[in-house]
Amino acid sequence: MTRFFCFLLVIISLRPALADDSQKLTSLIKETQKLTTDSGSLVLVWWIPHQYWEESTKNNPAINDILKQDVLKAVQEYTVIGVVDAKKEGLGGLSFTPADEVLKTAKVTDSAGKTVLPIPESDLNSSVRNLLSEMKPLFANLMGRIGQNMSFVVFPGKDSEGNTVADAMGEGHLVFSENGHSFSWRLPLASLLPEKICPKCGEHLPGSYKFCPYDGTKLETE
Repeated sequence: MTRFFCFLLVIISLRPALADDSQKLTSLIKETQKLTTDSGSLVLVWWIPHQYWEESTKNNPAINDILKQDVLKAVQEYTVIGVVDAKKEGLGGLSFTPADEVLKTAKVTDSAGKTVLPIPESDLNSSVRNLLSEMKPLFANLMGRIGQNMSFVVFPGKDSEGNTVADAMGEGHLVFSENGHSFSWRLPLASLLPEKICPKCGEHLPGSYKFCPYDGTKLETE
């Protein structure tokens, strides 16, 4: 079985996972997506962390362990962000920014304040190129014109010093910018952590909280 066919199989088998009612996966997708409709624009950004692929594939009977490891190995080298950038027009129409224009201005800023630029598509490994190319018609099918015009911007997984650019389980922030728009994620992602319970008031809180917002009690870290 060729690598291209393997990744095509992954995309097909991920279709139900995208609509999975798994609370963790649903929460992860919700937390990693950002949407703005300000100033006559509609911009949708989706950071796709390594943990998304883990959650999407782990309980999928169509994907064996070897294929799963192939997918995870391919994507772990990169930081992938999906972008739809459009201007609103009359009668509800949208004018979409071409992928090459998105790429020209795209950048991420890591928790240390370092700016990282995207990798040209020609420099990506063939596995990831195939994976992303097969995701485009999938999103077009799910989201119509908006999905059809989603661009995938790929950054290195590590910076020049070997530090992880976007560690979903780390501390700090990840900022993505393009075409005058900026989006930020607070790290670690709460959807990847077990929830915490305030020992004083008993409130159930996201796992990323360090203090109870209701009474200021410091929350224990497991």
